[in-house]
Amino acid sequence: MVTSWGSVVSAELSYGDVVPQVFLAGNDTESKNQVAALVREIECARYLEPLAELIIQLAYVQGQGTVITPVILTASGATSGSH
Repeated sequence: MVTSWGSVVSAELSYGDVVPQVFLAGNDTESKNQVAALVREIECARYLEPLAELIIQLAYVQGQGTVITPVILTASGATSGSH
């Protein structure tokens, strides 16, 4: 299990040579490396918090439990930008 927490930092702000941090915790080194790689690829991190709120709402408030997860699917044959 790996837990990740990060603040949303504006891309317009400059911190000089300092890179904003995302904190990871877990007991599996390979899993932490995989999560770290995913975090580095995220361009719109501000959407993660609302997604987490949705998962918490479904799991705990509506009683679905921790056996659910959102999935994003692309229809077969679909192209980027098609509606």
